[in-house]
Amino acid sequence: MADRQRPEPEVVTPGLRVSVEYAVRANGTREAEEFLRSSECEQFRAGLANRFQAILDHGDIDGVRPKHLRDNIHEIAKGQARIFCYKDGNCWWLTSGALKKSKKAQDRDIDRAITIMNENRAVRKSNAKSR
Repeated sequence: MADRQRPEPEVVTPGLRVSVEYAVRANGTREAEEFLRSSECEQFRAGLANRFQAILDHGDIDGVRPKHLRDNIHEIAKGQARIFCYKDGNCWWLTSGALKKSKKAQDRDIDRAITIMNENRAVRKSNAKSR
């Protein structure tokens, strides 16, 4: 039985010191990319892209790092849009996104981001072994 090649993460924005990449789930999907490309996120896309660029240029956003939530998960917000992410080495991995329903991130959104973070780490480890 042939090994199924898992997709590589896609670099959202490369930088000199850090990069921003989409996390890949075990099934090959990139939930953060799907969210950012969705019509519900369209009006926030440019603002989020500016925030990603600020991370690359300065390591933070306007002097403030992405907001830590729990278990290594952070959020980047612009308007009603939230992107959940985590930092691993010199890379910020975008896990998923959601529209804000309140000032506080929903536990289920954070839990999903943690699950995706763990799956992405496993996918990267698996891809590294297959090389």
